[in-house]
Amino acid sequence: MQISAPTSINFEAKGYYISPKARANAETLLKMMKKNTSHKFNPISSEWHTEILSSLNMKDKIKFSNARLFTRSTTEQIENKTVPDCTLIIGKNILNINSETGQILSYKTGIFSSINGVIRKANKYINDFMDNFNNTNVVKRNTFKTGGYIELV
Repeated sequence: MQISAPTSINFEAKGYYISPKARANAETLLKMMKKNTSHKFNPISSEWHTEILSSLNMKDKIKFSNARLFTRSTTEQIENKTVPDCTLIIGKNILNINSETGQILSYKTGIFSSINGVIRKANKYINDFMDNFNNTNVVKRNTFKTGGYIELV
């Protein structure tokens, strides 16, 4: 009897995805957040103000934020679609999501949380953010404000 040498086996990590409806809602939320951004310029005093809607909060520990505001990316990452568009924080669980594909690029879960359970909650909360976007009693908006003066020569 002859013993053969073990063969190498390649393992690939399973990708995690949010549901197609939640993916479409996440993309729509990002577009609505971008639409609510305001730019104002006063030519008399050369003063400008910008208000950017950066994140949405629901309840106490659920946050949907525009990750494109806070990440630096290379052209290679953009071409490979490995740059997160949005970040969803549910308690101690953090999901970085690409809204074009619905893929969860990276995640951090609590010690007793399974990733599948967190994805189910993420689908529910993204749909809730979409349904209650204009209801200020349910969804709180966080804006990033900046401004300054321009010296006209």
